[in-house]
Amino acid sequence: MKSRVMPLLAALGLLTLALIWWEIWREPIWAVDDLYFGKRSLNEAGHLDWGTLLTQIPNDLLVRNGRIADIFGELIFATGNGKSIIVVALLLATHVAFFTAADRLVANTIGRTPRSSVRIFLGILAACFPFLLLWRQPAIAGSTLLFMSATVGYFGGVIYIGAIITLSASVAHREFSRIRSAVILGLVILGSLHHEVIGLMVAAWWATMLVVTDFRHVARRNKIIVISSIVLSLARFALPGMWQRSGKVHFGFAWPETSGPLGDHVHQVLRYVGYASHLAIEILVVYWPFVLIFFVAAAALIYRAQQETARDGWSRVIPPAIVICTLAAIGFALRLHQRIPADRNDAMGFYHLVTSRSFMAFIVAVFVLVLAFAASWPLRRRLGAVYALLALTAGASAIPAALDTVAARPTFFVAVMVLLAPTVVMAIWLDHSDITKPVRLGTVAVAIVLTIVVSIQADRQVVRYHHDNAAVWRNIEAQILAVQAGERTTFELPKRLPHPHYLPDYIGTSVNAKFYIIEYYHLPVSTQVYSPPTAESTAANE
Repeated sequence: MKSRVMPLLAALGLLTLALIWWEIWREPIWAVDDLYFGKRSLNEAGHLDWGTLLTQIPNDLLVRNGRIADIFGELIFATGNGKSIIVVALLLATHVAFFTAADRLVANTIGRTPRSSVRIFLGILAACFPFLLLWRQPAIAGSTLLFMSATVGYFGGVIYIGAIITLSASVAHREFSRIRSAVILGLVILGSLHHEVIGLMVAAWWATMLVVTDFRHVARRNKIIVISSIVLSLARFALPGMWQRSGKVHFGFAWPETSGPLGDHVHQVLRYVGYASHLAIEILVVYWPFVLIFFVAAAALIYRAQQETARDGWSRVIPPAIVICTLAAIGFALRLHQRIPADRNDAMGFYHLVTSRSFMAFIVAVFVLVLAFAASWPLRRRLGAVYALLALTAGASAIPAALDTVAARPTFFVAVMVLLAPTVVMAIWLDHSDITKPVRLGTVAVAIVLTIVVSIQADRQVVRYHHDNAAVWRNIEAQILAVQAGERTTFELPKRLPHPHYLPDYIGTSVNAKFYIIEYYHLPVSTQVYSPPTAESTAANE
């Protein structure tokens, strides 16, 4: 009976998600980068030929930005009206990847398939994960979800990570077949080239597998896969395109000038500690419910592992220390967040922040947390999933921390890991035999109800605001099609949408909008574009 119910529930869930995403994506709106990539082939409606494609791939990797994500976006945009269906399919694949990764991490930790109630819990979290992220960080909607190029680059990136975890989590338990080995290496190469953050996450994943498993007894072929994957994922950083792009990206806070060799080195270290802490503070403030659940559940798993291995003495203070330091870190983060300078050129303001007592206390709390997990290292065979999730989060955080950016899109992979981590650790805790059935079912029921209620609210807001924006775009596109048909020679392109935060990079904001639209839709060069004055420009002229 159960074997029939679970696939039926999965199919029903995917159908529901497909309807939700179609409600949003049946009317996509062009962002600046979307239309830039769409018209890049110079063919009508962005149609691609093999010659153009084979020219653009090396150009993107070696010259422009070192990624292939934009090539995939260009392929999608070339399908015309089919792009909506493809994006919906991509988002559904993202849900599946989240579930399979979580399910496999739990199964490998407990040594069997999770209980049905726990798998339902994982399924609901996987179905709702984008909406849970939107609940905590609404900016993800406009910067990533509704921005087609970013949807391909970032949500598409989750598919690679989820697939790699799903296929390779059993590296210590069984030898990979030749087909699985080839697929894993293919995903590692494509995922690392897709986005540089994925390259670091993949390297962090495999490095963790190297140390949390008894690597001496791992099958020879699996050892080759682990080492090869680390080398391949890091080799992508040799691509010159990524470094050329990095020279154009400037996020970090300004830093006061220092003098003297010792002062320079100390201040430089302090600067990057400040950058990393800035990201940590933002993540703790925005996603504090997920962070708190993860560390409390991880502390419970450590306590349980200590009991099962009869570990006594000072190590018993580790679980309560983790909980106390997590609460302290969140508390100090909330306090420090209010003092972060609004102006990134405020060098002394940022300097005073990172040399304040509250900042030092925050660093101490985080340092003790790190020590607590380091002290639990002898339990790594039982807690491999916990360490893997921490490593994946660290890998996702490295580049945003180095650039000192806390924006929603650059930190998207961090956010996904911050949600995947408590999902997995809670599921491991719930599935243990010492959790009674009423407690398990009650906890799962409460978690599911809260998740669905929060997700419905987040989804309704996105749908409502996107529909308002789509109504404006629908009128624009009707005029463009009329120009195509020779029925008119001009069209109106507003500079802003009704809800600009739900697509800040909307095509109307670009000075190149007219040229991109003319090239993509192959309109006459003489086509005129009229942008009605905005409320701000009208007020400025009065």
